Amino acid sequence: PTNFGYGWAKRALEVHARCLHEEFGTAISIARPYNGYGPRDNFDTATSHVIPALIRRADEATDCLTIWGNGLQTRSFLYVTDFVDGILKVAESTSNAEAINIGTDEEISIAKLAQIIISSVNPRLGLRHDLSKPEGQPRRGGDLTKAKDLGFIAKIPIQDGIPRTVAWFKANQSI
Repeated sequence: PTNFGYGWAKRALEVHARCLHEEFGTAISIARPYNGYGPRDNFDTATSHVIPALIRRADEATDCLTIWGNGLQTRSFLYVTDFVDGILKVAESTSNAEAINIGTDEEISIAKLAQIIISSVNPRLGLRHDLSKPEGQPRRGGDLTKAKDLGFIAKIPIQDGIPRTVAWFKANQSI
C-alpha cells in the first residue's frame, strides 16, 4: 500500500513505452534499478531513502541508532557505480521496451544493514528498535534473470559500499 501510487505510475510509463515501441518502432530501453545508494545521495532524513537516512541518523546519534520495526524486513541495495553500469548495459543492449530489473542478489535485513552502518559511522552506538513505527514490506527484491542474461552482475557488496558512502558523507556534510 505504501508504494501503490509510485509503483503504478512507473508501470503506466512502461506500458506507454511498450505501446510506442510496438506502434511506431520507437527504440526504448527500460532499466528498473533497485534501491540505489552511494556518494552524493540525498542525506536529508525527511526525504531520503533508508541508507542515507540511517547514515545521517547514526552520525547525529549519541548512544543508539533507532530503526523502525523489528529489523527483520529485507532489501537488496545497489551501489551507485553498479547502478550506472546496469543502466548503461540495458541502454546498450535493449531497445524493445522490455523492463529489465537492475539489482543485486545480495539481500540483507534492515537490522544487519544498521549494524554495518553503525560499525562504519560510530561503533560505540547501540541499536534500538521502534516497534511503534511501520516496517514496510517484509521483503523486496526483483528477478534479475534478464539483467544477468545481458551480462550485468553487481560488483560492490554492501560491506564495501557502506564505508565508501559514509566516507563521502563525512567529507561532504556541509554540501
